Amino acid sequence: MGSDPGHFLAYAGIDNHYCGTPQHPLTLEAHKGQRISITLVDLSWIPGNDSMAGGVEMGCLSNGTVVDPVAKKSTTICGGGSTREVDIYQSVNETVRLILTPQQGISKRFMIH
Repeated sequence: MGSDPGHFLAYAGIDNHYCGTPQHPLTLEAHKGQRISITLVDLSWIPGNDSMAGGVEMGCLSNGTVVDPVAKKSTTICGGGSTREVDIYQSVNETVRLILTPQQGISKRFMIH
């Protein structure tokens, strides 16, 4: 992702045979010395509503986890809140891993920028 603002990851549904799963996390790498900023764009968000389009009332609907191996830190990618776009995490170095979380019966549509 690096400093180029043109990189997006769109969620189209996953199962345990694709990248982004706990068995095969997505690894994002920038140039040495750069940091990675993760932003969620929740495409299921409805203006004026603190729940997802599917009617799920939650403060944080987990879309996955950002794992920073250097900082030894994990951050939940929360959707379903009161805003469409949320800054999730900024890495301490040039590598992070993403694990996307499918949930049965919940329609999630989002992009990670």
